Amino acid sequence: MFSDETIFHAEQLGYRKPDPQIYVVALELFGKKPDETLFIGDSWTHDVVGPMEAEIDAIWVNPKGLPQTTNHSPVAIVPDVTEIRHLLLN
Repeated sequence: MFSDETIFHAEQLGYRKPDPQIYVVALELFGKKPDETLFIGDSWTHDVVGPMEAEIDAIWVNPKGLPQTTNHSPVAIVPDVTEIRHLLLN
């Protein structure tokens, strides 16, 4: 279960993904730097482009095999979230 301090609502913050500022605010609240963080998600725009614009590495979960729409280079593109464990262990 997640505590209220670890759940972010765009409306409360005043920023929405993919605005890089929402990721910056999250990093500040957790006391982390971009190079200590990995963002994982299934939206190219919100979960890859946004974090990478904030200098955060990203993994794109892409079960439909959709094409990339920008030149951003995530750490990995996986078809299923279960494959992430293998990436992190290597």
